[in-house]
Amino acid sequence: WELQARERSAKNEIVAPHIYVYAFVGTGWDGGPVTTPEKAREYVRWAAQKGVDGLKIIPGTYPISNDPEVFAAICDEAKKLHLGTMSHLSQQGVSRINALDAARDGLGSMEHYYGLPEALFDDKTVQDFPYGYNYNNEYDRFGQAGRLWKQAAKPGSKKWEEVMDEMLKLHFTIDPTMTIYEASRDVMRARRAEWHDMYTLPSLWAFYQPNRESHG
Repeated sequence: WELQARERSAKNEIVAPHIYVYAFVGTGWDGGPVTTPEKAREYVRWAAQKGVDGLKIIPGTYPISNDPEVFAAICDEAKKLHLGTMSHLSQQGVSRINALDAARDGLGSMEHYYGLPEALFDDKTVQDFPYGYNYNNEYDRFGQAGRLWKQAAKPGSKKWEEVMDEMLKLHFTIDPTMTIYEASRDVMRARRAEWHDMYTLPSLWAFYQPNRESHG
């Protein structure tokens, strides 16, 4: 569907921005879970033949494993085929693949900042979360995510500078999460913007009401 939408957008047949199709690794084919470097390269070649512009990698999220060798194989094969790569390095797997590991593997860009504090750890590889932390509880996850910076190397320290310098040399791009966090800094202003009544979909308005089931 996305490939068709990209072509229709390019021809101005639909009102849309320019579309670049990045496929989630492992989706859309019947080759099974991506659990080995060989299977990873096979999927990348298959996706390239389909005509995607790049790949999105979420290690440890089915159907892709959290094996660092699988991640590296995806990045390497994609680079050979001139495909872009991006990743959400989910917190369950950053002890094995942090942001610096991913950059060294040739990843093009990283969403959010999971994996970046972990790349700055100088005395541990696994986050020091409180007892009872539940990743699936977003109050836990978002409440603790910012506190990870207190476990990372201090700004301006040798470790901090080394990681930053290497990422710059690798031309690594970090794409932060902005929209909802911007709104959360001034909730009343965001909720009472004058265009909501006319333009905001009722389903979207309902999604952003306080609700433990709504992501973010």
